[in-house]
Amino acid sequence: MKNRSDVSYLFSNKSPTVFEIYKVILKKLENIGPVIVEPKKTSIHLKSKSAFGGVHPRKNWLDFNLVMDRKINDDRIIKVEKVSANRFHNYFRFEKASDINGSFMSLLANSYQLMN
Repeated sequence: MKNRSDVSYLFSNKSPTVFEIYKVILKKLENIGPVIVEPKKTSIHLKSKSAFGGVHPRKNWLDFNLVMDRKINDDRIIKVEKVSANRFHNYFRFEKASDINGSFMSLLANSYQLMN
């Protein structure tokens, strides 16, 4: 991982589970390729050459914005935004670390490659 800037302020006043979910995602991303962690005011962008994911910590869960070239059909999707002809923001909601399963990681790897 590159640029492991301090993101602790984004997880203060949140359930410890929210930070655990974030750590699981980062750990699994190590098997995909180098990632730039870019903290923002209320979120974290995960980038290769371009942003492929957005981390949005909430009080008791973590919302994850996965950038893809298509709409994803998954029970964990809470919202989909079509941002251009070939770009969709697919918002996943994770309430526990075990929600980060193989199907999500496969989608995350696809997004990483797409945005690299």
